[in-house]
Amino acid sequence: MFERASGLLGGERAAYLASACAGDAGLLLEVESLLACEQQAGATFLEQPAVDLLGYAATESEPASRVSSRIGPYELIDLLGTGGMGEVYRAKRVDGQYEAEVAIKLVRSGIDTEVIAERLRHERQILAGLDNPNIARLLDGGTTPTGTPYLVMELVHGTSIDEFCNARRLSVTERLKLFRRVCEAIAYAHRRLIIHRDIKPSNILVTPDGQPKLLDFGIARLLDPAAGAPATVLHAMTPEYASPEQFKGEPITTATDVYSLGVVLYRLLTGDSPYPGASSTPHALVRAVCELIPTRPSLAVTAAGRHDLAESGKQAGGTTMTSAQEGTAAKLQRRLAGDLDQIILKAMSKDPEGRYGSVEQFSDDIERHLQGLPVRASSGSWRYRAAKFVGLHKGTLAAAAIVFLTLLAGLMSTVHQTRIATANGRRAEQRFDDVRHLATSFLFEFHDAIRHLPGSTPARALVVKRALEYLNSLSQEAGEDPALRRELATAYVTLADVQGAPMRDSLGDYPGALQSIRQAVTILEALHRASPGDQELSGELGHAYSEMANLLDATGSFAAALDGYRKGLAVVSSIPQPGLKAQKVVTHLYVGYGDGLAKSGDLPAAVESYGKAIATDEKILRANLGGREFARDQAVAYIHLSDGYANMRRFPEALASVRSAYSIFESLVTPNNAQSRRDLGVANARIAEQLGNMGDKLGALAIQQRALAADLEAARDDPRNHLARRDVYIDYYKIARLQADLNQMKDAIANARRVIELAEAEDSAAPGSAVTQDDLQTSYLGLSQMLHRTGDYASALVFARKAQRIVEAAVKENPQDLVARSNLSEIKMAASDAQLALGQNREALAGYLEAVAMSENVVASDPTGAERRVLLARLYEKLGDLFSHRGSAARGKGDADGRETARSYYRKSLAIWSDLEQHRSLGTEFSGEPAKVTRSLKGVDQVHRARSP
Repeated sequence: MFERASGLLGGERAAYLASACAGDAGLLLEVESLLACEQQAGATFLEQPAVDLLGYAATESEPASRVSSRIGPYELIDLLGTGGMGEVYRAKRVDGQYEAEVAIKLVRSGIDTEVIAERLRHERQILAGLDNPNIARLLDGGTTPTGTPYLVMELVHGTSIDEFCNARRLSVTERLKLFRRVCEAIAYAHRRLIIHRDIKPSNILVTPDGQPKLLDFGIARLLDPAAGAPATVLHAMTPEYASPEQFKGEPITTATDVYSLGVVLYRLLTGDSPYPGASSTPHALVRAVCELIPTRPSLAVTAAGRHDLAESGKQAGGTTMTSAQEGTAAKLQRRLAGDLDQIILKAMSKDPEGRYGSVEQFSDDIERHLQGLPVRASSGSWRYRAAKFVGLHKGTLAAAAIVFLTLLAGLMSTVHQTRIATANGRRAEQRFDDVRHLATSFLFEFHDAIRHLPGSTPARALVVKRALEYLNSLSQEAGEDPALRRELATAYVTLADVQGAPMRDSLGDYPGALQSIRQAVTILEALHRASPGDQELSGELGHAYSEMANLLDATGSFAAALDGYRKGLAVVSSIPQPGLKAQKVVTHLYVGYGDGLAKSGDLPAAVESYGKAIATDEKILRANLGGREFARDQAVAYIHLSDGYANMRRFPEALASVRSAYSIFESLVTPNNAQSRRDLGVANARIAEQLGNMGDKLGALAIQQRALAADLEAARDDPRNHLARRDVYIDYYKIARLQADLNQMKDAIANARRVIELAEAEDSAAPGSAVTQDDLQTSYLGLSQMLHRTGDYASALVFARKAQRIVEAAVKENPQDLVARSNLSEIKMAASDAQLALGQNREALAGYLEAVAMSENVVASDPTGAERRVLLARLYEKLGDLFSHRGSAARGKGDADGRETARSYYRKSLAIWSDLEQHRSLGTEFSGEPAKVTRSLKGVDQVHRARSP
């Protein structure tokens, strides 16, 4: 009512208020109060810049007075631009050290207060952490002799992104590709917990060679819970590109940058603002941004008065129609209608929750549009998705339809021809070969076409199952035909991959997968015995051995898995001149064999095996013989190498290895490839893990929470995908452990219980899986340790016992599994901790002694395993504490108060801690242990001296 009444005068206003308020005196008084406040404030209040209201306005002559002045080693040449906080100058270095031109940002006179100076110092810290080719680099910074803070930045020679696009008459597709590069830079900053908050065309310069550069991260704010108060004092923003939450003073998140990017893209594609005419007054602009839904871009370009876009440079409705050159307005409208309308409006949603969850998602949707795939912003109706799928796979679907129809017809014809084979044998034989060819084509060509599409797991399973049925049927008629049996073996390998590949998208059916891969191995072994010189066949058998070993390892058959890897390496090593397929198998076998060696306790040999895999891939890639698959294999090997180093507590090497993997995975990500996106997530989570090991718990937690968001989305896209579901609860587990390290115990315990709930559901759906059982015991132990920290010792003991039952069964089945035996030792320690806290001293002592005996045995088998030595040092220390402080419950023979026994255990513990410290294998978590045990040992000695006569 206030808004409407403010536009009326005199009697019209009074009549309107009388009618609108309908006798409600309180309402009438409220509206009149608002009108009075508006009149009192004056017409120019909102139009005056905030810095002017604070008394920070500068005179126009002020900036010019700085030209030719010196700042440090730089001389100011000319003014490049001004803003609410100050000026930016072009400058050159004049101290003779070297020649360079830079941009210098200075705080305007009158606002160089301590608060603003602190803000500029913070800006320097932010920019110093950004190293991206599309972000202007920070070179230097400081304070002038008069106390004015300044920043020295990379000087970017370019034009704003909208001017660049218009001058080059770029098409919609070209503009979208350029815009995605801007998104990549913003996403890079977001991954480092930095928000830009003032994205606009003038802050995105494009160099003459087409390289976008983002400017002015000076109003960014770190997304760090530990950062405390906001990094900025003034609400700096550009109103035309600001989000609703910026106007409302609500919390600023990465969604704010998503909104501003949406506005920039709107202007790039339509040549106009989403709110044309609203910028005439501040009040109108605020209302438009916060309340009005923008016109769809496809409708905005067909507004009355706009002319043919081919006549660039003409004015229509106040807008220069030089953008989005598609030839005519009608063509541009068709280009923008549909996906691009939906994408831009989703990015500009008034509610931050309604926007894209990240800039990566925004950029990926644009890429999906360019690829002809369904976009996230659409309603997702089956008709829409079907149309997209058909448009993208016209050739494949046509071929698949022909294959399927011909296959059915062929099978019917085969049956018919078999019945009359005596009359028409030659024709039946030809038909048999046709059907066989079509079945294998349907299996491998169609399956591979949909393999990496999100949500395709059930369809892949159906394709492989049906094709295998056809091949089995033909096999029964063909007898021992070697070529057909070889095709059957390949089909079984593919089926096993869909059923239960341990580290790939699958249905999680490990028993079914193991049965299928064993059938493949049986067939290939027989064929290999008959044709030992067939190099291609040797490679196929090596691959089958590798896949079988992976599944045996996943199902707990540790010794059989190692044997499988050895057999595979022996087969492929016999190939005189292995081709690319065989060398790919070699890298997989080296990685798997390294995992087996790590579990057997030989970590140096495991690291060596991973290195051989990396070197094999590198050799092929350097020769430009291998493509994406070899690059991915190398990245996977780096992940395993990182795990090996981490188990040796060599965390810097582990972090360097996983960063190498991340760099490779990042170069391979494509929107329509679910596996590539998961690979990047795995590497990111490993980076978080190593950061946590090195003490950066907050940074690790932020990364892990982003990984959870991505994995939840992947699981929703493909709910039948066992690996996607497992990724989710593993994320929750890692988050819970980090929260516990940060003493956020309530959240940690809630997430730990969520892990158990999800893992138990997975175990119920596919009972007997060694992988899920291992996940369960890990989550039970984690919750037990968290409950112990909160004083709930009884519940801690319950969950420790649950974990213990699982691991005891695994050790019984495979006594050589050092990982399981080490886990059991740690679980017994956790149970004993709870018993000791509950006053069950004798039971606790017995448990500690059992754990020590088992841990000593494991360390003897794996003297290089730093993690296992850490566990043994902790156990020795706990026994030292028990004998030192609870002597009445734990007496040693001939040692009434247990002092000598305590001293012995402390010395053993200290010896391990000191050795680990010497080899830099302690990490931040246990860095204080040597000193702590030393103090405990001295305490025992002091008590002994005090009691001596």
